[in-house]
Amino acid sequence: MKITFWIQAEANGKKLDGFTNIATGKTTWTSSSTALSEAAVDGDVNTCFLIDDVQPSKWWRIDLGNYPSYRIYEVKLINTNRTDKSSLMTYNATVRAGNSLEFGENPVCGDQVSLNDTSQDELVFPCILTFARYISIEQEQEVYPLRFCEVEVYADLEFLCEDIINTTEPGVNFASLASRVINMTDFVNGESQINAECTPKLNGKFYVGKTDVSCVFNDTAGNGATCDFEVTVVDVEPPTPTCDNVARITLPGVNYAYIDSFPIIVTDNVDKNNLISRECTPTLHGTFYAGTTVVRCMFKDRSGNNAICVFVFTVTDVEPPTPTCDNVARITLPGVNYAYIDSFPIIVTDNVDEDNLISRECTPTLHGTFYAETTDVTCIFEDQSGNDATCEFVVTVADVEPPTPTCDNVTTITLPGINCVYIVLFPIVVTDNVDEDNLISRECTPTLHGTFYAGTTDVRCVFKDRSGNNAICVFVVTVTDVHCQVSQQKVHIR
Repeated sequence: MKITFWIQAEANGKKLDGFTNIATGKTTWTSSSTALSEAAVDGDVNTCFLIDDVQPSKWWRIDLGNYPSYRIYEVKLINTNRTDKSSLMTYNATVRAGNSLEFGENPVCGDQVSLNDTSQDELVFPCILTFARYISIEQEQEVYPLRFCEVEVYADLEFLCEDIINTTEPGVNFASLASRVINMTDFVNGESQINAECTPKLNGKFYVGKTDVSCVFNDTAGNGATCDFEVTVVDVEPPTPTCDNVARITLPGVNYAYIDSFPIIVTDNVDKNNLISRECTPTLHGTFYAGTTVVRCMFKDRSGNNAICVFVFTVTDVEPPTPTCDNVARITLPGVNYAYIDSFPIIVTDNVDEDNLISRECTPTLHGTFYAETTDVTCIFEDQSGNDATCEFVVTVADVEPPTPTCDNVTTITLPGINCVYIVLFPIVVTDNVDEDNLISRECTPTLHGTFYAGTTDVRCVFKDRSGNNAICVFVVTVTDVHCQVSQQKVHIR
């Protein structure tokens, strides 16, 4: 892009066929610590710049300004007010014009000063319309002084009009440009008296993207310029996501939660939510297992700005274990009144934990001695998430062992004078694994207490414990006749 000035009036500085001296009053510096470099651009040919000490390399330089870059027509050295016209005060001097601070890289203007040139009051160095910010004059001859009274740099007023690139202001989708985004220079009136008309106006909002701008500039002397350029506003602000931690509970019967959406809010200074891409690890929809999962999401707007959001997804197991506790039946061990149980057929399942990870506590303890009776058992099962379930069942130990009677045969004699004997007690011993003797019922035929006549009598007894187990005992009662009369006397046989 280019701004082009047209000149309608002569400026205060010297004017050369449409070109203007732009050096006066600009910043200068030199290799000498004692020479006054600014004397060469003070507009007075009677004050001169001079380095007369011996140096291997002498130089003088001027900065025409950081923007714009001028198109240089020629550089003129004025060397008046000399007492000795033949002195070689600028011999071997070289003039350069360009934009590099490494002055040796800038193009040379004209020829190096020769012996014949040193006697001239004015030396002209054509620069072939070189764009330049810096002008340098260098001399490699250490024995000759470097002297000139004025440096004039002639340039037309054409310079580059560069496109403008700016970034969005915080939180909005535009940049506000001040009217001074274009640095204008006028050699007569100064910048404050330049009238600028731009479409669109430069002191407004420029939204993200490219905007073509066209400007017309006029000074009070009628000089003008046109400028067409682009204003590009770049979005450099990343999206702003809000990612809160998420908590869910497991679905019934399984160890996970299924998620198809997350409460993530993302805003951007330019793009709507649906235009912001997002990529999360793991994926935000699907199965999340019981426990905590760290989720990392990256959000990117259409300008390539990205933001990272990290949050924790927690799935809590709230489902208690499911125990299956059937009632248990056992029989007493031989000769004792209990059963010994070391394992129970309890099955417990859980939606998350394996069986071996579920704690259990039972009252009474599930392994040990259970007596012949019914015992109520209560068990509490707890998974690793603290969910518990209660299971109640009955352990029944049945007595299936009959009593053990000892029935010896009985021999006796008739009572004196009678043919019989009256027996009230028999030597029968009965034991049982559960019940005491007095708790065992007995039924004998004939009855065990009463009159037994001379001769032999078969006695059959049935013994039954409280569990209904019975045992039969058969024995013989023998009464010997001694020809006695019947008597009511009782004989106790032990």
